[in-house]
Amino acid sequence: MTSAPVEEASRSPETEVSLPGFGVLTIHTSALEHGQSRYEILGRRIRGTLVVVPSTPNGGPVIPTAVRVRFGDAQESSGSGWSAPRSDEPIVHGVRIHGYTDAINPRTVSRSDHFLTSDAVARSDSGRTRRIPDGARALTEAAVVAVVKHWHQRADRTALLRAAARSSAADHVRHEDTQIARLQGELQTVRDERAAAQRRIRQVAGLVRRRQPDVQPPVTKDARVPFIGPDGVPMGILTVREKEVGVLPGRVVYEVDGGRVRGTWTVGPDLYDYSQAIPQGISEYLSEDFAELSDVLGRRFDDGLDLAVGQPQVFQRLGVE
Repeated sequence: MTSAPVEEASRSPETEVSLPGFGVLTIHTSALEHGQSRYEILGRRIRGTLVVVPSTPNGGPVIPTAVRVRFGDAQESSGSGWSAPRSDEPIVHGVRIHGYTDAINPRTVSRSDHFLTSDAVARSDSGRTRRIPDGARALTEAAVVAVVKHWHQRADRTALLRAAARSSAADHVRHEDTQIARLQGELQTVRDERAAAQRRIRQVAGLVRRRQPDVQPPVTKDARVPFIGPDGVPMGILTVREKEVGVLPGRVVYEVDGGRVRGTWTVGPDLYDYSQAIPQGISEYLSEDFAELSDVLGRRFDDGLDLAVGQPQVFQRLGVE
């Protein structure tokens, strides 16, 4: 059956609903724009206005399945947000209740749902907020449950939900367009990653099939290389000689002797960079005292990379002057 559009209606006749443990609550209700419903309530130690608002979060169902209850009659004005007071906010046990509830399932609502979260507070006339005291909280919870249960039985409920869906339709369209654009970007990223993985597989397969060249023995003649510090200041000349080659795959052990440093360390490909079939960087294995020296040999080692031909023996070792 098709429901008629909801227009703002006149105030309904007085209705009484039971508040278990708190007596009776008298309500007057009327339909507002955007599918909202006003409830003017009066009971023992409670009076004010609640507004039942169908919940239409981005990414949620087209027709709302949950509601939130706003305390007070006026909607937030532009730029004022949650903190602005509303007219006829409920007074419960002498405490003014401000804000709104969390989303509530009207089919199963009960006080145990804990819908009074940090968005529902006690507000003073000066604007200061605090936690709702326990007595006022219990009565507020009972009133919200009674109002939501009454709302769920409304004859115009379907029309209210459709009106809420229409009012948020433009926002939902913008959100879904944004989501589509984001997912398309993620899809392209995955496609690029798959293509890179396929390239690595082809490279590795080619290396496995190809006969590997023999590893060259250590160069016996010393090489002299400039030693330049991280600040660009020359620090002398180093004598460098190869001690071992290929004892560990792809690595060369060097002995270095100079006016300021002396030691032995290993230089080789970065075996932990799995983004490339053939290692593109180098690693040096030495103490922090040799940081500048590592930079010198690292550059010399890296200068000899020959990746264009796709050979597994990609490092031309330190040359001899």
